[in-house]
Amino acid sequence: MDPVEEAVRALRRGVPVLVYDDASREDEVDYVVYAGAVDADVIYEMRTLAGGLICYAMPFTVASALGIPYAHELIRRDPLLA
Repeated sequence: MDPVEEAVRALRRGVPVLVYDDASREDEVDYVVYAGAVDADVIYEMRTLAGGLICYAMPFTVASALGIPYAHELIRRDPLLA
């Protein structure tokens, strides 16, 4: 089975997937979980085992409805970061 298909099937079952970013890029492993399977225990596991940032990808329409700006918009607002 194709590794991508296998990963998608795992995610649909709520099983976390480790995604390696090539050594010529970030050279790191991301811990990916289908958002519908996330609960407090998964958040705890992500923070204790994976560390780093916890990111949630959402459609632009949802972010707009919630009033969530793009990160670059936030950065431009801060004189030290702009």
